[in-house]
Amino acid sequence: MQRKARYSGPYSVSAYNGHQRLAQGHITEVALQLKRTLSEADLATVLVFDDATSDPIELDMSGTEAAVLSRLPALPGSTGDGESQQGGNTHDSEDKVSQSLMALLNLEPSQIAWLQGQGQPPGIVIKALIANAMEERPPRQHRSPGEAENQAAKAAALRSINALAKALPGCDEAIQALHQNDAARFRLIISSWPRGLALHLKKLSDDAFV
Repeated sequence: MQRKARYSGPYSVSAYNGHQRLAQGHITEVALQLKRTLSEADLATVLVFDDATSDPIELDMSGTEAAVLSRLPALPGSTGDGESQQGGNTHDSEDKVSQSLMALLNLEPSQIAWLQGQGQPPGIVIKALIANAMEERPPRQHRSPGEAENQAAKAAALRSINALAKALPGCDEAIQALHQNDAARFRLIISSWPRGLALHLKKLSDDAFV
């Protein structure tokens, strides 16, 4: 689908067709949604970006759902803002996804047997275990972003604007506001842009401005 950076971490990603965001969340969820809802021709026009850095993500969507998942280096775990929804699951698809998950985890036979004996698809069991672990973890103390984080967030916002918003009204003004550290003006301009893109840029702007 794209020719640049490979995905290399457990980050949230967004898929766009033009200015419109089609899906947002963990790379596994996004890949499955795209595979289930788009034709091969439509998939060729979709751009996928890392939500944290706005770097382009290359996805190989050929073959079955299990084949697509087997080429992804991360496990499912949604981190989205809730705008997108997954397509319907079938029993066969769940079985293939579960097999891919267990292969990616490189589980021992005893661990696989335990997962399969829980009465639900292994993927659901794994997500429940992760959710429980996250709830038990002590809350993180809020830390204001430093200068390095500010610059990284600004660079990510600029990459998103250049890739997705060049034809939108106020694009040049938004870039100028970003460089001038004018948060209020920047957020006002992007508020009229397509919702998915605006939400993404608003999230980046939370760390981009001092």
